[in-house]
Amino acid sequence: MVAPIPVPGGVSYRNVLMLVLLFLLLFTVKALLERYLERRMLREK
Repeated sequence: MVAPIPVPGGVSYRNVLMLVLLFLLLFTVKALLERYLERRMLREK
């Protein structure tokens, strides 16, 4: 691993980038799951 670039405040760009990617991933998975569950509910009715 390459040492992260230090930023004033002690937050590294890499940590921020990882957090943003993680939130995007969670948001995408949540949206996909909701669509999948909606389809299943429609099928069951």
